[in-house]
Amino acid sequence: MNVPSRQRELHLEPGFLEADFVAEYSKETAKFPVEFRPVLQFVAGHLHAVGETDVLEIGPGPGWMAILLAKSHPGVHVSGIDVSLPFVEQACENAVRAGVADRVRFAVGDAAHMDGIDDATFDVVMSNQSFHYWDAPEGVLDQIARVLKPSGVFCIRDDRRDLNLLGKAQVLLGRCFLSRRIGSSWARSVSGCFTPDEAEAILERSQLRGRWEMTCTPRTLLVTGHAARAATEMPLEPAASAEG
Repeated sequence: MNVPSRQRELHLEPGFLEADFVAEYSKETAKFPVEFRPVLQFVAGHLHAVGETDVLEIGPGPGWMAILLAKSHPGVHVSGIDVSLPFVEQACENAVRAGVADRVRFAVGDAAHMDGIDDATFDVVMSNQSFHYWDAPEGVLDQIARVLKPSGVFCIRDDRRDLNLLGKAQVLLGRCFLSRRIGSSWARSVSGCFTPDEAEAILERSQLRGRWEMTCTPRTLLVTGHAARAATEMPLEPAASAEG
């Protein structure tokens, strides 16, 4: 049973606007590609067998998830938007070094105001560990519904605030493998994450209502869905989680 969660405290990390912090964050998170596995497994199951797939990533940070996806699937083109210029610059640098800059591009942008993106542009929208940073989550979800093609899918993964003992242990253990500054920032960010009930309420207030499924682990929640049909009409296989 999950313990009662304390009141949500919005986590604002000033380091996300500092080049040295972002460089350290990039180096530390590159060590753990397993963190991207649940999202990447879901996305891989919905890529076009023939032809190209256009993917939007919201809040890519240093860009590792988009880079891994592009390296594994030559037909994928990823556009990533992030509010942090240092993260965008770091992600672009990482894409160049990984040899995928021709198919993976990053730009500064606010996911709640994607006015420069046409309706029905993307086959996939994905996000990992950024949901709790969205100032207007319903607005971002509405934009996801708008920019997805009718056959498109979405996948959003984040930590949860209502950690049980196993979830707390996973966070404590994870911090041991990160630098002190990055590990501390991650642990603090959990206080700003949503509980599954809070995430459900947000989803149901958005244009994605009735189109999603949620899978939870002791530490995370994974929301997947289809742009055109309710989840009850078109069941989606959730991605296998790397966590217990």
